[in-house]
Amino acid sequence: QTDILARIGGDEFVVVMRQMRSEEDALKKGDEICRAIQKIRLTPNAAAACSAGIVLWDADEPLEEVIERADDALYEAKGGNKGGCRLWKE
Repeated sequence: QTDILARIGGDEFVVVMRQMRSEEDALKKGDEICRAIQKIRLTPNAAAACSAGIVLWDADEPLEEVIERADDALYEAKGGNKGGCRLWKE
């Protein structure tokens, strides 16, 4: 009821989740989402992949900046190992 999933272009999506009490909770949820996506079989020989960039958002920050940070974390995750999940840190 309180979470939002939106496609922002191509194969990129944004998930907004409330009630993330800590960085550890956010990473755990991101890993759960990625594992669920990776179980999807598009064809018998092709599984879906998922990488995620996570940002803890203070509602006073502009959404555009938060999405840029998530994108930075996403590309770190993709560079590290396909299917990874990374938390954005300053």
